[in-house]
Amino acid sequence: MDWLQEFPAQVDLNKNPELEKAYPDVKKEGEHFLPRIAWDMVPGYWTEHEAYMDKNAWRETEVAKNSDLVEVYDHVIEEFDCFLAEHGYVREGAHYRVEKESDETVTFFCHFGISCVLLSHLWNVSPFVLWHSLALAPTSVTEVVTEEREQGTAYFRGLKVGDISHLYAGGEEPSFAARFCETYSNKEQRH
Repeated sequence: MDWLQEFPAQVDLNKNPELEKAYPDVKKEGEHFLPRIAWDMVPGYWTEHEAYMDKNAWRETEVAKNSDLVEVYDHVIEEFDCFLAEHGYVREGAHYRVEKESDETVTFFCHFGISCVLLSHLWNVSPFVLWHSLALAPTSVTEVVTEEREQGTAYFRGLKVGDISHLYAGGEEPSFAARFCETYSNKEQRH
């Protein structure tokens, strides 16, 4: 399923150079900014603009206006909802209508950015909140289950999010990827 590729939305800072504050490490080619992954902003920018934290308002932010973010997000969640509908769960507003009960296990193998998109849709939150509040290490496991507390209405609950216990059990050190430096002065860690 090509919609499960790492979330490819990119921002064009050439349309709004003020966004350089959100992406201080953006690269240039001559006088032009190169495209940048739209969701990977510094916290000093996105946390000072409350719209990024709102489940709907993020769609009207400067990053959204100067990128393909909304279009790509909507494509992914449309495909995701089609997939869920094929398995008996049809999106209705902020929950899912159960057309066919299921206790099957479905497994996706995907990257951090797209995982946050899927979770943000299931949980009705801004994807920026998850992109900047979670770190899902390579090979981590996220387990989400349906709960049908009312007949015919399902919601999704995370049982494990970014779990790496299998690495510890196997004597493997988890990767630092998906994380940034704990202290700015630590030049050994990613900035």
